[in-house]
Amino acid sequence: MSGPRYAFRLASFDEVARHPAAGYIPATRPPERSIEVPGLAIADTPDDLLVLHDAMIVPSAGVLWNGLWLGEAIHNLPADWRTVSWLPGTWDEPSGSIVFNAEQLASTGVVEEPVMTMDTTVGAGNFGHFVHDTLPYALVLERARAVFPGIRFHITRPQFANAQRLFAAAFGQTVEAAIDLRGARLRRLVVARRQSVMGGQVWSMPFAGLRHARDTALRAWGLPGRPGALRVFLHRFQDLADRKARGLLYGRNFRNPDELLVGMLRAGFIALEPGRARIEEIADLLSRAECVASMHGAGLGNLIFCRPGARVVELRSHEGNWRSLEATSLVLGQNFGAIPQPVPKPGEEPWFDVDATVRALA
Repeated sequence: MSGPRYAFRLASFDEVARHPAAGYIPATRPPERSIEVPGLAIADTPDDLLVLHDAMIVPSAGVLWNGLWLGEAIHNLPADWRTVSWLPGTWDEPSGSIVFNAEQLASTGVVEEPVMTMDTTVGAGNFGHFVHDTLPYALVLERARAVFPGIRFHITRPQFANAQRLFAAAFGQTVEAAIDLRGARLRRLVVARRQSVMGGQVWSMPFAGLRHARDTALRAWGLPGRPGALRVFLHRFQDLADRKARGLLYGRNFRNPDELLVGMLRAGFIALEPGRARIEEIADLLSRAECVASMHGAGLGNLIFCRPGARVVELRSHEGNWRSLEATSLVLGQNFGAIPQPVPKPGEEPWFDVDATVRALA
C-alpha cells in the first residue's frame, strides 16, 4: 500500500496509566498473598482499569491511543508475535513501534457508548485457554458495569458451545451481546490490565476473579456445589490410528487411553468425556466430586467447577506439561497433584501405566 504511514509505540499498562490524558481507576483491594510451589510462583492480578478517550481497537492485536499501542499489556500474544503473519501493521524493532498504513486506520464510524475490551483471542479457540485467559475477566467486567452502566464489551466469539454457555453464566451476558468494533473509533474505551500472564519468573492470575467466575456460574445453574464423595475421570476419546499415521503419538498423546478408561472405571471412577457433555452436567458432577483426574489438555479446564479442597490430579506426559491449569487449580484452593507417566523406550510410543496410576489415585 502507498500513502502515509503511522507508528504507535508499544506501551505497558502502567505507562498508559500515568499518561495525563488517561483516566485511571485504582484497584478495589490489596493483592492476596502469592502462591509458592516448587518451580512456580503465582501472584494476584489487581482489578484496576483504564478509561481512554478516542481510541481504536485493532483486531487480534490490541488498542491504539494517543500514539501508543497496548498489545502485550492486554492481549495474550505468542512469543513470536513480532513476525506472525496475522499481525496488523508492521513491527519496527528500532523504534519499538507498530506501523500502519493510512488505509488500515480508516474509520468505519464512531461508537458513543462506553466499551470494554477483554483478552479472548486465544481463549476463543481452546477451552483450557478460555478458562485461564478469558474467565478471569468476569469480575473486572462487573466492576466496569458499576462505573459505566450499559457498557458494551468486545471479544472474540468462543468457538465451542460449552465455552459460550459458561461465558453467559459467568459474565451475566451472552456472547451475542458483544460489539463488533472493526475500524470504529471509541469515545470511551475501558481497558483492564491483562488478567492472566503465564511465563517468566512470576505468573499472575486474579484470585478473586477466578473464584467469582466459578461461583457465579454455579449459582446461575442452580448448583450449590455441596461436598460429595464422587470420583470423576475426565476421559478423551482419540482416533489413535489417525494420530499414529500423522506422527502425533508423543507428548500428551498416549497409545492406550482406553486401557486407562477401563482401569479407572474398575477403580470406582465415573467417566466423563467433556467434549460430549453439556457444561451444566459437567459442573454438577465436578462441583460434588472429592477427586477429579484427567489427562493434561483442555478438558482439564473443567476443574474450574471443583470446590476448594477437592483433589485434582493431572496425568502428565513423561516430558512434563505446561502448568497453566495447575496454576488455575491452586488459585481456586484445590488440592492439586500430578502423576507423570513412564518414559517410553527408544522407538516406543508414550503409554499409560494403568496399574501405577490407579494405585496413586487410591
